[in-house]
Parts: sequence; structure tokens; C-alpha cells
Amino acid sequence: MEPFNNIDDVEEGDFIDYGNFDDIFNVQEDIELSADYRHELEAQVRRQIEGDDPNLSRLEMGLDGYHPPHYMLKTVGEIIGNNTKIRELVLDEDSGISTECNWEEFFCGVSHNRSIQKLIFRSCNLFRGTIFTALVPFFKGNSNFESLEMVNCELEDSCIHLLVTALAKFDSLKEFFLQCEENDEINELRAIQIVQALSAHSELRKLVVRAVRIGRGGCSQVATLLQNPNCKLAEVDLSANAFDDEDAAILATGMAGNCTLKDLTVALNEGVSKTGWQTIFSSFQSPNLALEHLNLAYNDFKDE
Repeated sequence: MEPFNNIDDVEEGDFIDYGNFDDIFNVQEDIELSADYRHELEAQVRRQIEGDDPNLSRLEMGLDGYHPPHYMLKTVGEIIGNNTKIRELVLDEDSGISTECNWEEFFCGVSHNRSIQKLIFRSCNLFRGTIFTALVPFFKGNSNFESLEMVNCELEDSCIHLLVTALAKFDSLKEFFLQCEENDEINELRAIQIVQALSAHSELRKLVVRAVRIGRGGCSQVATLLQNPNCKLAEVDLSANAFDDEDAAILATGMAGNCTLKDLTVALNEGVSKTGWQTIFSSFQSPNLALEHLNLAYNDFKDE
């Protein structure tokens, strides 16, 4: 791609997406299942887990997936721990894990698993982050684990602290995805600590931090990560972080000279004026620029 330095010179048909960004706060519809059908479905899924069925590479535990009773969670965790085919484990608010003790019992068994590559939490109660402490043996023991995703979970201060502590215990992540609930946020110090902990994950390719309001400090840490000569990030999503022109300038500093980033999303940051976007565009002058797609959906590009 040819270097450019002016936002007015770039056509929408180039590599910039000004369009929809409807998946930021995507909500899945509930599916009503009869009790008999659900019982048979759960029995079938358990047989697949126990039998190491190669067709079961993704296990979703929740209202619309596998929903074991809470008193079976320890056993289910042990069965998952022995499975060698599951690659992705998804837990939502209706997973049946309703107490801190449930988490500990469940992940005590899961910690023996060595095949799960991706772990997803959706709208879960993370019990002040104690879940991350329970997961440390899994993180440290499973060299195949590479992706952690948390969407609309309860992330109070103590929870972030234990998340950061857990991230420091291993270094295999290739993808990290954090999205807060609408109108929710974490404090700037915790955002800084999260990105600092992720900097030790040298194979990190994808960083998504949406609707977190990471602040100046968090933005600076992302810029520092992008400036690292050993950076391997190919995709960064900083949508809905209430950025302003100063944040845009910080991000532009990180982008200057970066030669790995191919996909950048900074949608829903309406506090950035045309001047701020110009600063970002002016940083894209390196002959080594790898950027292929820039998502600027739902931003303001009017003159001041």
C-alpha cells in the first residue's frame, strides 16, 4: 500500500471501513428447549466428552449449550480435563457455575486438559477474579492454550488484579479479547497493568480492548507495545474507549514505524476530531507499513 498523509485523500473504497460495527454489543437470542430434549442433549454431549469424540472441538456451557447441574460440575471438570479433542471452551452466565466453590471444583478438573486452545467467558460472574487464581495451573500446564476472551463480565478492581497476576504466570497467549458492558469501565491503572502483563506474551497477534475506557496510560501502553521491535501484533481493536485527540496522538506514535499491524479498529471514538484522525493518518508514512484494513465506524470526521 502506498504511504499517505491526509485523511481527505483517502477513499472509502481503499482499505478504510466507515460502515457498520453492529457486532460490538451483539446479543444472542435465547432458544427455548423442552426439559426432555435438554436432558437428552446433555447426556449426548457428556458421552461425546467422555468418548473423546473428534467432532466435539467446541464445548459451550450455558443455557443454549451443555448445562449440567451444579452438583455435577466437579465430575464434568474432570471429564473435560481428560478430553484431548476439545479446542474451545465457552462459559456463559447460565453455565451452572453459580458459586465460587463451583468454579474451584470445575477448574480443578479442567486444569489437567492439554488440548483447549481458547477459553471464552460471556456475561459471567467471575467472583472477584478468584476464577483466574483457580485457572493458573491450567494456564501454566497447557502449552497449547493461546486465546482468552471475556465479554460483558463483571470486572471489579480485585478481579482485574487477579487477572493480571494470572497473566504473569504464563506467556503463550496469541489472542486477548476484553469487552466491558456498555457504560461500564475499568480504571486506567488496571488497564495499564493488563497491557503490561500482555507484553510478556511474545507471540501475541490479536489484541481487542473494547468499551474499557483505557485512558491515556492504557493507550500509551498499547503504543509502547506497537513500538517494540519484537512486536507481532497483526490485529488491534480499541473501539469505544472514549479517545480524544491526545489519545489519537499517542496511538499515532505507536503506529509510526510498526511493520506488523494489518488490521486496526478504532470505531466508536467520537471524541477524536478531524485533527486527531489526521495525526493518525500522518503516521502511516513508513515504507514498511503493513496495514490492510482500518475500521473507523461511528466516528466524527467533521471540521472543527
